[in-house]
Amino acid sequence: MISFNHPLMLLLILFFFLFLILKKSGLIASPELKLNLVNWKGFFPKKNKLMEFGNLLCYLLWYCGIIFLIIALSEPVIFKNKQVYTDAGSSIMFLLDISPSMAAKDMSGETRIAAAKKIIRKFVAKYPGDSFGLTALSSSAALILPPTIDHKVFLSRLDSLSIGELGDGTAIGMGLAVSSAYMTRTKLNSSYIVLLTDGENNTGEINPKTAAKVLVNKNIGFYVIGIGSSGYTTLEYTDRKTGKTYSGSIFSKFDELELKKIAQYGNGKYASASSPEILENIFNTISKQVPAAQSNFTRIIEENLYVYFLSASIFSFVLVWLLRRIFMRVYL
Repeated sequence: MISFNHPLMLLLILFFFLFLILKKSGLIASPELKLNLVNWKGFFPKKNKLMEFGNLLCYLLWYCGIIFLIIALSEPVIFKNKQVYTDAGSSIMFLLDISPSMAAKDMSGETRIAAAKKIIRKFVAKYPGDSFGLTALSSSAALILPPTIDHKVFLSRLDSLSIGELGDGTAIGMGLAVSSAYMTRTKLNSSYIVLLTDGENNTGEINPKTAAKVLVNKNIGFYVIGIGSSGYTTLEYTDRKTGKTYSGSIFSKFDELELKKIAQYGNGKYASASSPEILENIFNTISKQVPAAQSNFTRIIEENLYVYFLSASIFSFVLVWLLRRIFMRVYL
């Protein structure tokens, strides 16, 4: 909703149009000021259609500039409602596999990583008052973003993740270690790690069993989600570092037994998804088990629009000057 701190200033727009009408009817004379921008007589020494159009455009821009200036002086503001959460909520870290096999297109025509990103976005939308973090794993692991309440930043970092950034292996143990190392430093109500992967642990210096047991000691909730299935499937992705595109058929080794063991070591839960529909059902189940922040109130935020109208006014005046002084080559 738009409001004005000085609404009476808007009456100047009425007076301005009244002045134009009286001037047009000849009831009042134009004031003569020695200012180039307000001398409205003798714009063009040469009369042609282009000049006439330019003349009309200058008039319109000049009038718009005055109107924008009057609106700016009235100080327009817009009021927005913002949900403020008093409860710290949960801290949820997504540990996402970005190894090349996650580019396999066996999720109803989508790649595994695309399906994972899509469902994560839906999940985050259900928790406006909770914090989300992101860790990526492949041959190594890296903390992309610590848990934050700024969901726009989280989703932006999620979208920026690409296949092959961290190599072509799957270091689940290192991924869990990196994720848990940060989660232990948070002071939020509860912490969770959600691992989404399609492969077996085949690299890394930390054993997944050791890393998973740390989660139990730190009282961190743990979910392991296996994406995809074993067998031949097509794969295609572009390496951002080299710009090279890889495509072909691969035999996907989906070691479900190992992923189940990792979940057990961390006192967590395991589920596998061979389609986007199953993946969504899994996250719906998680939503029932992970409480969302409840305590909140609505804060009304006032955003001042003064600078936008003032900028539009200045832009209009400058454009008039450019048209008359440079493009139309008229010097008064």
